[in-house]
Amino acid sequence: MEKNANGKTIPVKVGLKPEIRDGWEYEFAINFNINQDHSAEATKDNTNMFIDVAPITEATGQQIYECSSTGIDPEEERESLIMDIEGLAQESDLQQQTLNRWIKQHGNLNNWTRQQLRAVKERLIKLGQQQRKTVTPKTRPAEHKSTSLDDLLAGAK
Repeated sequence: MEKNANGKTIPVKVGLKPEIRDGWEYEFAINFNINQDHSAEATKDNTNMFIDVAPITEATGQQIYECSSTGIDPEEERESLIMDIEGLAQESDLQQQTLNRWIKQHGNLNNWTRQQLRAVKERLIKLGQQQRKTVTPKTRPAEHKSTSLDDLLAGAK
């Protein structure tokens, strides 16, 4: 029994322990525990797409389908994204400072999800493009609006 938002005590189904044979976790790239309220928690996720508990929707299935049909190795893509980001950061001081700030806030790039890495790569590319457009012999670089990684990721969804 649990109390709801109004303070009333309500029964909550707990469910049963799943009966699964040993070694099943090696057969899947993604495994969810789905609750009575349709929220799902990824108990195994080699793709790093499902970090948070969220309701399962048709879009979730589409996301899994697109990932599995691309044939891209997640670790290869991750390494490629990290190399691209490090290369982009070398292009200008602003890009390097922006990346350093995000690393200071969120830790080493190797611990980031591919979604985070893709968003950061896109942002660094845009910063480089903005700088190339605004810098001429008679002008200074335009002021840069600081963006947190969390804000950047929220805009990418």
